[in-house]
This record gives sequence, structure tokens and C-alpha cells, in this order.
Amino acid sequence: MVDVGTLFRRLTLQVIAEAALSMTPEESDDVLPRLYEPLVAEANRRVWLPARAHLPIPARFQYDRRCGS
Repeated sequence: MVDVGTLFRRLTLQVIAEAALSMTPEESDDVLPRLYEPLVAEANRRVWLPARAHLPIPARFQYDRRCGS
């Protein structure tokens, strides 16, 4: 089974990285998913549990650290 959502997400990141940062697709695949995917996953969790943004849990501290808060 192929996860089309993941493939399109990677393609979108590659296009943005090439246009805005002059990165090759390989560089983009190496760097951006490590930065982008954890932030998006936490943001999606906060949609379903808004209090998560205020709870003192490790995920919140990781999210804040990655966002530079």
C-alpha cells in the first residue's frame, strides 16, 4: 500500500525548498521532514485537544523548542 498523502507532502516540501531555499530534492528529503513533520503532527493533535497546548507534557516542550518559543 502506498501512502499518497506522505508522497505529496514530500513533493510539496521539495518544491518549496527548491523555490525558496535552492535546495535539491535530496537535501529537502533529508532536512525538512525532520523539522516539518513533528510540528504538523503536534499541531494536528492540538486541533483535537486544544488544552494540549497548555498541558505540561513532553510533547509541548518539544513543540515549543522547535518553534523557538
